[in-house]
Amino acid sequence: MEITVKIDRITITGFIIGSKTSHTIIKNSIDSTHWIMSSEYEFNLVRRNENDVSENVAGLFFNVYQGSWRLDTSNHLIGDELNDIQIIIALMSRPHLTRLDIAFDIINGTKDNMKHRIYRSNASQSTFGSDVNEITGRSSNIQTIYSGKRKSDLMIRYYDKLAEQRSRRKIIPDHINKWERLEIQLRSKRSNDWYDAAREMLGYFKMPILSSVTNSKDRAMLFALENHIVEYSELASSTASKYRKLIKNNIGFDNEYASLMLEVLNNNIDNLNQEIVNFMKVLDLKKDEK
Repeated sequence: MEITVKIDRITITGFIIGSKTSHTIIKNSIDSTHWIMSSEYEFNLVRRNENDVSENVAGLFFNVYQGSWRLDTSNHLIGDELNDIQIIIALMSRPHLTRLDIAFDIINGTKDNMKHRIYRSNASQSTFGSDVNEITGRSSNIQTIYSGKRKSDLMIRYYDKLAEQRSRRKIIPDHINKWERLEIQLRSKRSNDWYDAAREMLGYFKMPILSSVTNSKDRAMLFALENHIVEYSELASSTASKYRKLIKNNIGFDNEYASLMLEVLNNNIDNLNQEIVNFMKVLDLKKDEK
């Protein structure tokens, strides 16, 4: 099994003088780049992958309500792509970092695929997959889990990266037979404390093994909560608190992956922080101070 951590996405926001004509300013500046104008207020930086399929490396989008432009990219640019990004940044006034994604990859994991869950109280959660369970009405063959709202300061995503790569016709190395990804999306000030946020996320990530709970009543209740036969809102506050505490303390839950990811995170914290500093330095950016 191999576990890695990396910066997966960076979002930069700024203004371009003359918002109503800024798309023309951009268009006139990208003739010698790989940027493509998709619509009046959307541009995409495109490369062709190893299968000769076009894929977006970055996107530039206009926010009509704020009059600002949002540049979504990654820290994994090749060739002239960094220069193409810098051309856009040079057009912006007050460019600043507003989103940062940290991703953990679990390759050839030793546990069943996509069986971990995100146990985060008071956060909305949605799942996507197939094979709907007749009892709960929920997907039993889950491929993606979101915890938190897309526009919130902190959102977590856990998904089958191998299935995603295959759907995008990417070449999969022969040695990979399972590939799960856990990532955290941070906005505004949360992007500044990415390490603490990543640790927080790992505390929520665990796999249920309810058969290990010795108390039959607790085992039954945890099963009912896990499968949404019973909801926390139906329980007395003291009872709900009891079972949330059992989950937090990993009673009936396996957090081995989370422990291994935390070790990888700690071993790479200096490198990740330096990547962020270097990227911001090259683009002459400031962290979001909102």
